Amino acid sequence: MCIPVRASLAVAVMAAATVTIIGCRHDAPAAAGWTGERSTRGDTVTVFSRTPVTPEADSAHRLPVPTIVWTSDSLMRPIQIEPGPDSLLFVADGWRIFVLGRGGTLVTVLGRRGDGPGEFRRIQGVHFLPPDTLLAWDGNTRRLSWLGLDGRLLKSVTMMASPGYGSPRPGRPVAWGAPSGPGDSVLISWAAGMVRVADTPDSLVIVAAPLTGGPPRRLLALADIQWADFGSVLGPARAYAPRSLYAFGSRGAIAVADGMEACVTLHRPGEPPLEMCREWTRGKVGPEERSAEVLARLDASDQQRTFLTAMIEGQEYPELRNSIADLVFGMRGRIWTRMVDSTARMHPMIEGQFPEVRPEAYRWTVFGEDGRWETDVMLPSEFQPLLIDGKSMWGVIEDQNGAPAIATIAGEAGQPSPMARVSDGGRSD
Repeated sequence: MCIPVRASLAVAVMAAATVTIIGCRHDAPAAAGWTGERSTRGDTVTVFSRTPVTPEADSAHRLPVPTIVWTSDSLMRPIQIEPGPDSLLFVADGWRIFVLGRGGTLVTVLGRRGDGPGEFRRIQGVHFLPPDTLLAWDGNTRRLSWLGLDGRLLKSVTMMASPGYGSPRPGRPVAWGAPSGPGDSVLISWAAGMVRVADTPDSLVIVAAPLTGGPPRRLLALADIQWADFGSVLGPARAYAPRSLYAFGSRGAIAVADGMEACVTLHRPGEPPLEMCREWTRGKVGPEERSAEVLARLDASDQQRTFLTAMIEGQEYPELRNSIADLVFGMRGRIWTRMVDSTARMHPMIEGQFPEVRPEAYRWTVFGEDGRWETDVMLPSEFQPLLIDGKSMWGVIEDQNGAPAIATIAGEAGQPSPMARVSDGGRSD
């Protein structure tokens, strides 16, 4: 039976709004430990999970404490960890790719600083191509390079930006093409060429860029940050507002969210969009978040105080806090989303720059490939997962000095809760 469904539009076409849409709604197939509904509207399938409606603080599965396996004074800000052959890991960091064994042994370093062939300025993503090739995307030089595992440059192509967009954003350069055949393009994200201080937000596009370097095909357009001028400081106009969150998975999968709703939209070649939503209690924005007084108690530099004070006191604040802050693909298709803790009362920019005011752990919600909520897990707030496979989780953690280090959580890292394992046959990311 088809009935009106009130839903939030996905962020795939620049904006989000709540509208009444005529769609077909029916209960999702029964699964142990899960309640919700599945509906269709237009070409989008929506799965809405109701379990649990309001998570308790201790309701999530706490994973083991991360173990630091490798650190170096050379590490700057790793943005990706890519699995390779023979249990190798490729860690993309600045203009280099550190090749590690899973025990923490440094095997070699690929890349060198520069603008010439085989040199990099800012690696935005890497992708292993079996059996022995690594694809590296340099956003500064706009080059896609094929590297041998010994570091030899095999070939490179300069990629063409989408008209009006000139600033590349991080993203694993995965293949895009026909579902049944090899991809002839890779996924690349571009932001607007210049920051605009106006009533409309900036935007970001995700394109399928031909490996020949030809004109890209635009796949999705996402709303990004709206900027404002606070005297001599340029910053986001609102403390909580729509922004483009995205992740690239295998086989051309793209997950996007707007950072406001507890919904993620999954786009896969040849399939209708799948919107996965979680019923989530959104918290009110407290007065503490609108004040920069906390900076007086922190070891902030004069530059940080000037910038943050002007922005915090000049920004607009909504009545309710946003719901999703981060997206990560598991290697087997699950989507991990970091949910905003509605009990926190710290401005997001202060929390991001000063670890001492963050909560001990962040809650991550895991959605399955079919869109259903599967489980919640708690990860230390100083740990950023970058690779989730079937046996372990790898990421970057801040050591006791605040410096980045590569860490892992072994064993249960990718396992959903027993509740979820009953419903999906026991697969794990």
